[in-house]
Amino acid sequence: MARWALSQSSDCSFCLNPESLLHVVAGCQQYLDRFTWRHDSIRNFIAKSLQPVINVHSSLYADVNGFLNPSIITGENYRPDLLFLIQFKRLYVLELTVGFESNLNAVRKKEKYLNLINEMSRNYRCVRFVNLSMSSLGVLSDECSTFLDMMNDIGIDKKQQLYVIKKMIKIAIRATWTYFLRTLPDIAELIEPPERAIKKALIPTVTDHTVTKEERHLLAIPVRMGGLGFIDLVVTSSSEYKASIKVTNPLVRRIVKQEHQLGRHYIMALTKPLMPIWIFMLEVFGRDRDLHSSTFGCVTLMQTLTET
Repeated sequence: MARWALSQSSDCSFCLNPESLLHVVAGCQQYLDRFTWRHDSIRNFIAKSLQPVINVHSSLYADVNGFLNPSIITGENYRPDLLFLIQFKRLYVLELTVGFESNLNAVRKKEKYLNLINEMSRNYRCVRFVNLSMSSLGVLSDECSTFLDMMNDIGIDKKQQLYVIKKMIKIAIRATWTYFLRTLPDIAELIEPPERAIKKALIPTVTDHTVTKEERHLLAIPVRMGGLGFIDLVVTSSSEYKASIKVTNPLVRRIVKQEHQLGRHYIMALTKPLMPIWIFMLEVFGRDRDLHSSTFGCVTLMQTLTET
């Protein structure tokens, strides 16, 4: 931020450590939950992409809701992101890493799971470690060739493999982009050059037409709504940051005041879009029906809020 003249200090404003690009993209411990969200978004997509090839001779274990947990096989000491077992003989151990380009230590990951691989080799004829390391901008390391080998072995065709890789890269870029937008204020000036390139070079190449300001806004509309999905980077950067501040501001004020209970108005603002659904559930099911505990808790909360 100091290099971009957006801050007078070269230290991170959140943790006061030196603010390098590595630190911002994948190192600040204050934003560990956002880095985890990026990692989990890619992992969840991989698990869902492999799900269609499961049959009576294969099993998929993933640290994702709705899937068998890898700890069933590995125990609690090791928690790989995904296991794929073929005919109870061949076991793939997949570990996903999403970090900075210069910080993807493939050797360290392999050493971490070496004992597990040796232990699993006693029970399975073939155990292969898949080190899926990619950068925050979707750059894949050389070790990712083992992931392609795994997809070949479990029966995913070339076309689907290409789709999976492209989608993983897209998720990584989009998650990092969203992180920047919601974290860094006043970056519209930095984004104007690529936005000009989109407006004056990319769009005319696609449409064979130089667009006006109004047409540029129309083309930013998602494809499903009639646009081309060419988001306006400058407009998006401003709206995303403002939205993030608006949603978190009430919580921040309460943390500063050391008030641990969320206010009624804050809860209402977060849950308002789902209010009609919950009220409908109360009318249909009533309080005496055996609802899932978390669902019933939400319904009870909404009923209490609407009655007060």
